[in-house]
Amino acid sequence: MERVYDGRTDHLHQIGSFGGIYFRKHGPFAKGYVHAGHRHYQDHVTNVMSGSVRVRYRNSDDGEPFKSAVFIAPINFQVAASVYHEITALEDGTAFQCLFWNEEAGDIPFAEEVPEHG
Repeated sequence: MERVYDGRTDHLHQIGSFGGIYFRKHGPFAKGYVHAGHRHYQDHVTNVMSGSVRVRYRNSDDGEPFKSAVFIAPINFQVAASVYHEITALEDGTAFQCLFWNEEAGDIPFAEEVPEHG
């Protein structure tokens, strides 16, 4: 009997390290969902698999105004280490995944976040 996995079951990992790359899937989300703003200690790539997102970002906390960019699937974008970023779903069914380099799977805090700054 063939098994079917649709991403909504616990049968396959949707998050974890595979071959030195850590994947973290987000969504699918409804229009208006906001992935809370945060920073990371390392660069990472976000792959927008379906829908579209608006990313608000800034490099510092010294009063620098936020910038924003819109990404429409399918597309990848890079977020540099320490850049504060927030992701908003612009349409129903939006899904994205973050990919981090992880030299020794399971041994490195692959996505340890810097404390949030407004």
